[in-house]
Amino acid sequence: MSDDSKYDVSSEVVELRRTIEIIGLARFVGRINSGLIPSWEGYAVVEQFVDQANVRPFVSRLSNLLFHRRESHFRR
Repeated sequence: MSDDSKYDVSSEVVELRRTIEIIGLARFVGRINSGLIPSWEGYAVVEQFVDQANVRPFVSRLSNLLFHRRESHFRR
């Protein structure tokens, strides 16, 4: 079972997750703070993104940072 089962995965949520992956977390939060993205929805996606990032092993997070590899770890 994937981690997505814990969350409501609507098309808007998927789009917001892709936006984080494309522009980065800091810019995404900037868009929330400027009012371009509704705060309740935006921060819920940020929380999901951070939860998923914390589950990943350190080496996977490091390779993601260095090589921009999205899925560089094995899921159990």
